[in-house]
Amino acid sequence: ISSTVRCSTPRDTAPAGNITIHVRDGSLSQSNGTIKAGNLTITTVDTTCTGNCTTPIAYDITLDNDGNYDSATNQITGTFSAASDGSVTVYNQGLLTVGDIKGSVGGTADDVYLNSLNAGINFTGQVIGNSVEGDASGSIVQQHNSGLDGGDLYLTSTNGNIVLPNDNDMDGDVKLSALGDVLFGNNDNTRLAEVSAGGNLTVLSEGNLTITQSIQNSGSGNITLVAGWDGTTTAASQLGNSGVYGNYNADSTYGNVYIDGSVFGVSVGSASGKTLVE
Repeated sequence: ISSTVRCSTPRDTAPAGNITIHVRDGSLSQSNGTIKAGNLTITTVDTTCTGNCTTPIAYDITLDNDGNYDSATNQITGTFSAASDGSVTVYNQGLLTVGDIKGSVGGTADDVYLNSLNAGINFTGQVIGNSVEGDASGSIVQQHNSGLDGGDLYLTSTNGNIVLPNDNDMDGDVKLSALGDVLFGNNDNTRLAEVSAGGNLTVLSEGNLTITQSIQNSGSGNITLVAGWDGTTTAASQLGNSGVYGNYNADSTYGNVYIDGSVFGVSVGSASGKTLVE
């Protein structure tokens, strides 16, 4: 397909089989109707970027059934995967299972936005984007071999948990909010912009951990913030053990906890739970 594609015809009667779409030299957007699919794989690619070309044209993928970015009737029951140098936006009615999302030739996609209005988000692959954002009513989790890689990370679960302990490498602002527990492990320096949890909050950073906003829990949830994390230990009872935290580099500039000096009055604490900062 050599032009911009708009999925504008309702497919309510189509069987929910696997769908693969490859768009050459154009974007893909959905203006109305419903997409029903098992596995859905979409690629947009700039075929004019050859030879020494290092900046392909960014063609977007947008699956939003009404164009208002506020609803979803799409029914992707399998795994959604994408390859695009542009932005990737997906709205789904039920559980959104996310496989690989990356650039068209294996690099970085632009901004990635994922939305599951009535369920959760399940990461099963590698998501590489300039930023990764997600909203879900259910839990946001990742499987063992999955990972998030990029700049800013903004995730909200209105009725569930956020559990992302695996191979993540986000080097921008991290904003996480969940009604239940939050567990986030990062292989890079971690900059906490906003985090909140109705239950336990655990942030594990292999590099430095910078706190830019107060972190308060008005209930009984525990708060655990770890810098110099060993990259593997996630059991709460072991996070204070020797060798799990404080793993510095040779000049002790990696593996520290910092308070952003440009912010006044930053504090960390739980009303009835335990607070551990290491």
